[in-house]
Amino acid sequence: MSSSSDTPRGHILLVEDSLDQAHLITFLLEQAGFKVTLAQDGIRGCQLAEDGDWILVLTDLNLPGKDGMEVITAAKSHAPDTPVLAMTGYSGQGYGDQAMRAGADDVLVKPVDKDELLRTVEVLVRRAEATRAENRRRILAVGAYPGALEFGAGATLLAHAEAGDQVILCPVTTGAHLGVEESLRARAEQAAKVLRGSLIPESLMLDRLHEQRATDMVLRMVRELDPEILYTHSGRDRDPVVETVHRATVSGAGGVPTLLCYESPTSAVGFRPDQFEPMASLSAKLEIVRAYEGLGGSMLFADPSLVEATARYWGRHGDTEFAEGLEVVWAG
Repeated sequence: MSSSSDTPRGHILLVEDSLDQAHLITFLLEQAGFKVTLAQDGIRGCQLAEDGDWILVLTDLNLPGKDGMEVITAAKSHAPDTPVLAMTGYSGQGYGDQAMRAGADDVLVKPVDKDELLRTVEVLVRRAEATRAENRRRILAVGAYPGALEFGAGATLLAHAEAGDQVILCPVTTGAHLGVEESLRARAEQAAKVLRGSLIPESLMLDRLHEQRATDMVLRMVRELDPEILYTHSGRDRDPVVETVHRATVSGAGGVPTLLCYESPTSAVGFRPDQFEPMASLSAKLEIVRAYEGLGGSMLFADPSLVEATARYWGRHGDTEFAEGLEVVWAG
């Protein structure tokens, strides 16, 4: 059994109005290695179920404010693949059947046996993990240098990660041509952490851009990762490095089902997106690009005001407050 000091195995939402029960269940789950957030009424439970990224939702059915049926509905509407375990003090079959019809994956009758609780949680979590692994898509994002792809598609990539997709960030160059003395690698790692993505090995990044070497890099990444979607710069750009990376990516992306292009801070007026991805949160996008603040040089992609203005502009076209614009090169 894991201790509560180990790295959490996942985050569980517990909705329980009885403090005695809540403390006992929280203790058991934390001892099993999970992180637990408690809501003591159905209203707060529904809010958290809709806002959080939970590995499991565990809710009592008899709650103040809103009942457990509404918590189940909220959790399943937000994330249908997240398992929901309901608890009830009523032993009648009808109440448990009603919870199952609402979307619960299993129901336990109180007083809950601790071994049965932990066993049921393990089964539901492992089943959900297997389903996520089976449905997980690989998303590859190619940029001319660290920071460029975060500016153009950071919110879209974060949405992929939150949906359970594997996101791989591939800056082709180190960004040495930007005139920044500090290495951008540490900043890129910080941004990747916010994005819940992973960076390619530093050894693959080029100090000087060469189109054929960049094409070879993309070919290698596509062959090894077999991504379902690839994001890269638009070819309509004023920066020759960005244009070169666009050509190299298109040359190396054969076989990828979907290729989409985002804008850079140096995009030309010819950039014409035909797909607009709404942002769940502008603050999340700003947190991503904030990793590059204070570097100096030609770091327009770290300018929060430019990020916000761009997001607002594309939001108008996408009928949302904030959005990212994407050109569809091809879509499978």
